[in-house]
Amino acid sequence: MKPLSDFSDFDEVRINPIFNLVRLVRTLLVGLLVGLFVVFLSLAALWAVVFIVVGWDSGQRTRSFGAAETKSAVSQILFSWKLREEEVYHETTQNGHVITQNTRAIPGLQGIRGFTESSGWNGDGTDYYEAELSPELTNELKTKLARSTMKQVAYFPGGEKYAPDWWPKQLPPGAVCYEHNYVYLILSPNSRKVWIFIFRS
Repeated sequence: MKPLSDFSDFDEVRINPIFNLVRLVRTLLVGLLVGLFVVFLSLAALWAVVFIVVGWDSGQRTRSFGAAETKSAVSQILFSWKLREEEVYHETTQNGHVITQNTRAIPGLQGIRGFTESSGWNGDGTDYYEAELSPELTNELKTKLARSTMKQVAYFPGGEKYAPDWWPKQLPPGAVCYEHNYVYLILSPNSRKVWIFIFRS
């Protein structure tokens, strides 16, 4: 008959694998929790960096343009629509160097005012411009627009939430609205004014 000590050793050998399995599962669970905690801290740190560098602003940002900025912006739009060619001129400096530059504003165009608004940090927003044309430029634009492929639209961006007070609330009677690449140009038939609306996204 075996001594009691032999049976005790046998039971310990048979039970030890169960203890080892429990210990292994516990170690894996602890490791998994630690890993998830590290991932959470990393994501939190990354979000904090993005928040600081990029900045988060869910409110509206608005700014008004002066006459010079409006004139330049409207000129660039008319250039991009091929309604007017940029004129190249040469200037000779005192040192004899020749500087070639393109016109940044169209003669016969007088900027009146402009307004821009953007929401958040991604730059989405709208721009509003009002300018006055000379009689010659008015007739030229009307002729070129009538012959161009720019499409006429019935939609008028007059009811936008953040439109400035001076922006027309509805399309003036007889006015024509043209649209190209989310840029709307409105010519008034009874005045020499032009309004331009730009949707940025």
